[in-house]
Amino acid sequence: MKKFYLFALCLGTAFGSVYAQSNRTSENLFVTKTKQPFSKPLSSVQSVSSEEKAIIWTNDFGTPSDWTFTDNAGSGDNWVIGTGVPSGAYAIAGIASTTVANGFALYDSDLMCSGSQNADVTIVNPVDASAYGAVAVQFESYYRKYVGAVYVIASNDGVTWTEYEVHTSLATNDASANPEVVTIDVSPTIANSATAYIGFRYIGGCDYAWMVDDVALVETPNNSLQLTDAWWTNTPASATPWIPYSKMPQNQLNDINFFGTVLNAGGVDQPNCAMTVTLSGSGSGTYTSTSYTSLAGTGVQDTLSAGPLAASGLTNGSYAVAWSVNSDSTDTDPTDNVIDSVWDFEVTNNLYARDQGVYSGAYNTQDFDADGLIDPVEFFLDYQFYNSDTVYSIAAVFPGGTRNTAGLEVKYNIYDPAGNAVFDGVTAPVPTYTLTAADLTAGAGSEVWVELPLTDPLTGGAGFPIDAALGQVWTFSIFNEFDSLFVGVSGDAPAVGGSWTTAGISWYPLDGSNQAYYTTDCFMMRLNVTGAASTGISENSTSVNLGQNRPNPFNDNTVIPFTLSNAGNVAFTVTDVTGKVIENRNLGVLGAGSQNIEFNGSNLASGIYYYTLTVDAKRSTKKFIIE
Repeated sequence: MKKFYLFALCLGTAFGSVYAQSNRTSENLFVTKTKQPFSKPLSSVQSVSSEEKAIIWTNDFGTPSDWTFTDNAGSGDNWVIGTGVPSGAYAIAGIASTTVANGFALYDSDLMCSGSQNADVTIVNPVDASAYGAVAVQFESYYRKYVGAVYVIASNDGVTWTEYEVHTSLATNDASANPEVVTIDVSPTIANSATAYIGFRYIGGCDYAWMVDDVALVETPNNSLQLTDAWWTNTPASATPWIPYSKMPQNQLNDINFFGTVLNAGGVDQPNCAMTVTLSGSGSGTYTSTSYTSLAGTGVQDTLSAGPLAASGLTNGSYAVAWSVNSDSTDTDPTDNVIDSVWDFEVTNNLYARDQGVYSGAYNTQDFDADGLIDPVEFFLDYQFYNSDTVYSIAAVFPGGTRNTAGLEVKYNIYDPAGNAVFDGVTAPVPTYTLTAADLTAGAGSEVWVELPLTDPLTGGAGFPIDAALGQVWTFSIFNEFDSLFVGVSGDAPAVGGSWTTAGISWYPLDGSNQAYYTTDCFMMRLNVTGAASTGISENSTSVNLGQNRPNPFNDNTVIPFTLSNAGNVAFTVTDVTGKVIENRNLGVLGAGSQNIEFNGSNLASGIYYYTLTVDAKRSTKKFIIE
């Protein structure tokens, strides 16, 4: 196995990204952002190392009288200590801390929701830290952010408090790990103090919740670097999101930059720190990038950059990325200096994907209008196009069981960078596909990729041409206007700069509520580009565009159009609503191009039937009606 090496010394310029998703209209629906009913946890950003250090004081909230509560806003909203979990309209789970059975501190902002919240929970009796010149507060935390902010507070007299903000990297609707072990250096306030006070402060309005447990005041080690976050990204154009991909087709490869955030968790300056990125995989070559900085002071962090790597030189195959940091000093705990196996990717001929490939569930459904029924939604997933291309199909995973059922109609669409629907339902009909029992995924390891073919609405030919000159970000959607539709998800969308890449992963309920929801799960919606490849099965198989029969409804003869991108072995099947096979034809190997199948239904009873075209083991299904 050959390797790429990318090396960077600490970068002097801080790096940051702003994530926003443009509002889009669909079916006259205007969407806005709202609090999410669910999310996935963010990996630890301020984790304390596991090394041995002096433990000055500990508390597990088992004795509530050790703590005092202060409602600074006078709103009546305050902390509680006990074992009760959040219980508001957007409740998150209870903290999974080490001593959760003894109780923990909870600020349930969502439940109280006064709109003006500022409250402290602080220790009653001071701690003697006079023998320690560098001290930190260590605790287990579970927090989900909306518009609030959370702090460790410290004082050397119990009167004047200094704020140290926690979970600063979380974006709106993001959550920490449960629990996340956090360490905050408070040396500037209480080092060498015989009367050291500590506590926690919540400031917000009507947010989610924050829980803390298993608090300790610890001595800070001298030399401790931590690699708290790492990611790579294709270099985007101005004002476009940083989107990670699990599979990238050759025609869309762009320069790759690698980033990492390093934290000085020790008690002394780190004048020379270095980040090394190793890319191992199918290609060959060595790339280096060098810059310098000094992490002066405990708690100081910086974002480092390596690259760019000219990805256009990568050959097809899998690549693994690993980051590591070190300095001139011997780190007391090097285990937190490495991040790997979170941003691996594959270079392909035709497959474009953001999911990890293994089904892990479906989106968290909701009854938005409280009518007792799960509401239909439209799923959106963004893809970037650096070069003009042709998208032949969307491939998606649809869970079965109590989720989707055979006979459910799926609609799908493309939105250009300006938010305009390609298939507007007037000049170009919205494509549809009818699910069969064979299209439904039973669970992990049995994923069925259903191919949803696309055409050029101007020419009717197979594949939709993407014009990169119109903008990089194109959006692909799947929906049903009336019935519940479930799309599979695969793992989490990786984090960028400490925040989940929720840009371009959204779903909107089609119930008139005008709300947009974002998720850190990644929908299993892939693209087949630059040729006739199947996103779910094989890069060398044939793509089929199955058209709607004409006329429909009918009572005797109908014509079914279809287009093959390449020659392929074709079979045609008609079934009734129970799945019984009415007709099965093996059409043999047919050449590429547009073709028709004639079908006579004069001997069939009136009702709904499904017709399926199977080409090289890939199925496309639609329904027709016999009068």
